[in-house]
Amino acid sequence: MVHCVHMNIVRILTGIFFFVGVFIMPLSVRAAVQYIGSSSGSNTAVMPTGVQVGDLLIGFGYRGSNATPVTPPSGWNALDPSSGSNLNSSRIAFRYVTSVSQSMGTWGSANRVLVVAYRGVRSNYSATSTPNFAGVLTGINTTLTFPPISLTGISNTSHILWFGGQRGIRTFTVPSLTRAGIIRVQSWSSNGSVIAADTNGVTDDGSSFFVTSTGSSAYRTYAIEIESDGVVPPPTVTFAAAATTVALSATTTLTWSSTNAASCTASNGWTGTKATSGSGVTVAITQSTTYTLACTGTGGTATSSVTVVPGITIDNVLTTDQGFQVSAFNSGDSPSTIAVRSSGTPVGYGVAGSAGGASEEIGNTGSGSELLRVVFDQPVTNAQVQVAWSGSAAA
Repeated sequence: MVHCVHMNIVRILTGIFFFVGVFIMPLSVRAAVQYIGSSSGSNTAVMPTGVQVGDLLIGFGYRGSNATPVTPPSGWNALDPSSGSNLNSSRIAFRYVTSVSQSMGTWGSANRVLVVAYRGVRSNYSATSTPNFAGVLTGINTTLTFPPISLTGISNTSHILWFGGQRGIRTFTVPSLTRAGIIRVQSWSSNGSVIAADTNGVTDDGSSFFVTSTGSSAYRTYAIEIESDGVVPPPTVTFAAAATTVALSATTTLTWSSTNAASCTASNGWTGTKATSGSGVTVAITQSTTYTLACTGTGGTATSSVTVVPGITIDNVLTTDQGFQVSAFNSGDSPSTIAVRSSGTPVGYGVAGSAGGASEEIGNTGSGSELLRVVFDQPVTNAQVQVAWSGSAAA
């Protein structure tokens, strides 16, 4: 069966298509504890990249040349008393970000300084209500052992942070036989080397952690518990179609990714359980079709939709293998040539020749009209035609 649409219009045809895109944003929810960034320096460190107001900064100042006490900058809350031994000393302190351009200050007597930023932490730590702190552990070895800590937070809402300093130029690694941990930053100079690590997620295990060093010398280490604000991060989903306008009966590729999601479910133009990230090819598009993907995690559900429609545009009007064929006829109903206008305003296509207007128009001579005929390979229930004026037409 032949399915035709005749267009007899004194205008330039800009396309046959319809498009609607929908993206549904999840409600804003504060994230749980997450590592944001770090910085290092000799006796000061810049604000870590990516911080926001309300993030928690933990600073660690170390002196590896002698036991002269280290002093935190003004505005920082010290967690440990001033102390030193074995020709090295250290101090650890915290503060919240009140401005991303705030001064970070200078750590008195420090040779090396680390600053690490975290988000989603309890917002009520203060000089009188500090994060849980296990004290300082000292030693002389190629293995730096960090103090164990008795957790005080709600089960599986705490992160443990580890900080250490060692005399001399050292690099540190996490051996496979220690508990899980990740090094966030390390820095070194001839006067001492420093490291910051954490559990890379929540834990209910306060056991000790250790790292190996490239040399044996005096060291000082700390363990700190920071508690999350108790709010689970919401999922997000990114969903797109490679093409939102395709030829009739053609296909397109859907691609998606998500965060903080355990599962994804398809609906509307497709169905079933989907991976939390992936891609897939649609079935043949014969009508406007909306594809919806909902990704669910502990923090809620995020939904995104994209609509794909069959259409004939300047990019595919001359093709013969995409589910349709377009033919041009002059005003005398004899075959003519499709003319495409790909630049200027508007872009579109029509019939070659200037019958009652420009070459790309579908013109009218007064006694007859030029014609575009569209033959579809499959039945079409309706079609939307978009036209635009390009020039004057004969009456």
